[in-house]
Amino acid sequence: MSDEGREAFLITRHVASSDLWRLADDPSIRDRMAEQTQKIADRGVFGAPTFFVDDEMFFGNDRLDFVKTLLRTNREAGGAS
Repeated sequence: MSDEGREAFLITRHVASSDLWRLADDPSIRDRMAEQTQKIADRGVFGAPTFFVDDEMFFGNDRLDFVKTLLRTNREAGGAS
């Protein structure tokens, strides 16, 4: 995406680009990102997109049909989602 495209994206969401970088550099945001990164590494995530249904991991958009099927099966069985 071009610089102009990024700026247009932020404008449509009422965020000034200077605010975005200030917010992204906030220590609480950086700490939360580090925590989330460690959490997903601990679960074995190795790329994006990764989806979990309960403890079962699915990697890649081509696995969404498997995710949908398992969610449907769980819902019909009254299990977790």
